Amino acid sequence: MLNDEASVEFAEALAGRMVTEVTGGEEKRLRHGFELAVQRSPRAKEADRLLRFVRQQRDSQPQATEKALWTSVARVLLNLDEFMTRE
Repeated sequence: MLNDEASVEFAEALAGRMVTEVTGGEEKRLRHGFELAVQRSPRAKEADRLLRFVRQQRDSQPQATEKALWTSVARVLLNLDEFMTRE
């Protein structure tokens, strides 16, 4: 699913919302995206892991745009088991 064209478009749309709807830092953007994807706030451990991912992406791709960075994060969110399967 990660490479499906529609999944990439969904991730870009989610990233766009994360970038345009939230100001005030990575943690707030991450929380907003997580809540949009799975309809709950991230637990502390989840937020920490995702925040580390954000920082690793930023460090490994310093030339990347904000939208590209957050698209990578959105792709992770959209591939969480909790997003993929609803009970």
